[in-house]
Amino acid sequence: MTQKSLLKRWIQKDSETWQSLEDENIRVHANEEYDEENNEVIFLVYPSHKYRGIPNSPSTFSTCNWGTEIEAQKYATKEAEKILQLPIEKIRKFEWSMIK
Repeated sequence: MTQKSLLKRWIQKDSETWQSLEDENIRVHANEEYDEENNEVIFLVYPSHKYRGIPNSPSTFSTCNWGTEIEAQKYATKEAEKILQLPIEKIRKFEWSMIK
């Protein structure tokens, strides 16, 4: 799917969240969090419906695993883009096996 076709289906609300233009209750997130205990940045990638994650556990990309914050963010964004390409009906019933 091209960037142009994604623009027809999604609007980027902020640097970490995309909202569906087909169903305003569907969003895809790539949230950045800081883990003080391990002193690392973690990006959490997941779709949501009415602000509840689908599924409950997000895909994670951390500086510990990817080396730098930029690399972790790059791979988190790629993961989010895979979700954005799915039809809304599939996102409502999302499972990680759909994009792996």
